[in-house]
Amino acid sequence: DELLSRHTVMPIHQVSNDMALEANSIYLIPPKTRLTIRDKRLFLSDRESHNHPELPIDRFFFFFAEDVGERAIGVIMSGTGSDGSRGIQDIADHNGFVLIQSPDSAQFDGMPRSAIATNKAHVITTPEQMPELLLTYAGNDDHTSFLHAISEQKPVVGGAYAELFALLMHTFHVDFSRYKLATVERRLRRRMELLHVDSVTDYTALLNGNSQELEQLYRDLLICVTGFFRDEEVFS
Repeated sequence: DELLSRHTVMPIHQVSNDMALEANSIYLIPPKTRLTIRDKRLFLSDRESHNHPELPIDRFFFFFAEDVGERAIGVIMSGTGSDGSRGIQDIADHNGFVLIQSPDSAQFDGMPRSAIATNKAHVITTPEQMPELLLTYAGNDDHTSFLHAISEQKPVVGGAYAELFALLMHTFHVDFSRYKLATVERRLRRRMELLHVDSVTDYTALLNGNSQELEQLYRDLLICVTGFFRDEEVFS
């Protein structure tokens, strides 16, 4: 709470059992506890001693989705491991909104990458772009139509990935952002490792001055999306 209080004027609460939720407030789970929600009240239980790792985000998201349905919003940001990747599937299955931080903008990209691999993300973007999206969703009375419109277009991708896909679109007239990001990303990371480039931003800058590498990336990406091209008229 001391760290968060430097960045917000909202009240910050450490959760106590059977605590009612209030608007414009932040709630922190106490150590060694499990957090659930029912009828918009927070409930705590002690963690059990066992050998497998705790997944507190997955657990809370499951109960959260059950409790508020399409009003649920799940956000996965910088972090290690895969916690949250199962929980966002519960939120998406209840017609809630799922946002994931773009891996290239995250200090620790394990959680964002695991979440992206579920293919349940509605938006993949930088933290700076999230507030406007959240406000737009919250202000829309028809959440289902809002999410359907996003899904019909494509998962929204921000940050360096947006610049990279725009470059490929401009050069080859193929919109790779319409395909599963996790699949495309594996080919992209392979090219980056071969050239010893660490970030997507640096790789995109390299591509702007290297038509041969851009062509090679394009050919590598075509290999993994041939099934997609059979189903989508992206060359028209």
